Amino acid sequence: MLKCDDEVILKAMIHAAIDLGTNAIRLIVAEELSDRKIRILHRNRLVVRLGEGFAGGKRIQPESLQRAVKAVKEFSSEAARFGAQKVILVGTSVWREAENRESARQSLHRETGLLVQIISGEAEAKLTSYGVTQTLGLSPKNLAIADIGGGSSECIFFPVHGKPSFSSIPLGAVWLTEKYLLHDPPTACEWEQMTEFCRSTIEESIPPVCTDSQTHFVGTGGTATTLATIEQGQRSYDPDRINNSVIPLASLEELADHLRSMPVRARGKIRGLEKGREDIILAGAAIMVTLMKTLRVARLRLSDAGLPEGIIWHEISPNPYL
Repeated sequence: MLKCDDEVILKAMIHAAIDLGTNAIRLIVAEELSDRKIRILHRNRLVVRLGEGFAGGKRIQPESLQRAVKAVKEFSSEAARFGAQKVILVGTSVWREAENRESARQSLHRETGLLVQIISGEAEAKLTSYGVTQTLGLSPKNLAIADIGGGSSECIFFPVHGKPSFSSIPLGAVWLTEKYLLHDPPTACEWEQMTEFCRSTIEESIPPVCTDSQTHFVGTGGTATTLATIEQGQRSYDPDRINNSVIPLASLEELADHLRSMPVRARGKIRGLEKGREDIILAGAAIMVTLMKTLRVARLRLSDAGLPEGIIWHEISPNPYL
């Protein structure tokens, strides 16, 4: 056993996780601490739109894949600069559904040296919930978590008693935009058709759950954090201002109505709206608002942490639900 006076320097374990999603790619580099906690050393996020044009043929397009390759190379180099001994690259919705996923996976591997681990919707939900609860310090009791993605949305429900339930809903901001929002700005008919589709899909996809005024409803992922950043009027993204902040449902509805009245170019000038989300933020907001109404929750609590943090936490202290 090593003692304090031993002339040995223990090198801290540095973990890196890359979430290669349908719309955005996200990097987290974290140091493993002695008390089984982590300290974030570096984070980055880019909108690469891997799922662009996916709805038409269920294939990852060559141009989209090259944008992803470029981003993975950049993020891998950043992780190495911070001393990461291990980099985990995870693929979600678009990878699960793509007919050419294996050829795209091998192509990315050849160019970056990293092999995408394609995880199920349930595993994505479980890892996301782990990242949220561990980061925010929330008890997994009477808790609901939603991650609105580009290709799907993951929902996790922790009841007061009993086992949690994990659902992957086939609603994503990228493909909903491509399918329904054909005008700029969208027409009232397009908006109504999309929100009705969201409502019926959510009701079909999630199990009966009991939520009430005491339920903590947490939103994570790019849609939720972008809406919060707009609501707060942030000039530059500050995760510390996002974590545990709260937005009432009524305010989200007002924001969604305001955004859908504007063309894409005008939306791009809004303070806090992440570049690359100008077109899909409407569909993301519609999913979030409809989900909250369906679950009868009145407030959205925000988490900057999600899937990549959950991956790193799982490496250090395995998620009991996986």
